[in-house]
Amino acid sequence: MKKELEMKLEKIKKTLGNDCEYIALAHIEEKSNENLMNCKEGLDVYYEVKNKYAYLRFAEVIFCVDEEKFKDYQVFIMMYKVPKQKEWICIGESEPYPLVLNTKTGIVNCVLSEPGQKCEMKEYVKFEEFMDKYVLGEKYLELGSSGKWYEFMKEHEII
Repeated sequence: MKKELEMKLEKIKKTLGNDCEYIALAHIEEKSNENLMNCKEGLDVYYEVKNKYAYLRFAEVIFCVDEEKFKDYQVFIMMYKVPKQKEWICIGESEPYPLVLNTKTGIVNCVLSEPGQKCEMKEYVKFEEFMDKYVLGEKYLELGSSGKWYEFMKEHEII
């Protein structure tokens, strides 16, 4: 993981602290044990994040890093009729829509259709850039609707 992304995550974690107001906005929780999962080539940054954190939520964007939740989220691939299902893993959601990661390209997509309908997806970028520019960066408003999260990042010089 790039140092810049690690630094942003650490700064956000320190700023959020135990402040109840901020916990309603976002939450970062590191894992206490190191049960490392094998990284698939091209998905190493996602698995690095998955190995390090027990919980990650940034306003409407939630990542499933907990192994049990990760397994539960995989049903979204079928529910939303994602094409070529074996090439995708569900990594979370940009509420209320699933975020899926292509295991061949490493590119994050957001499913925009409703369950059972023909699958429509918006393609973004590779996971690390997605985290850095969309979830924790200037392009957040293109992804989520929380102006509060965007303002939080601006106010605390994360972006």
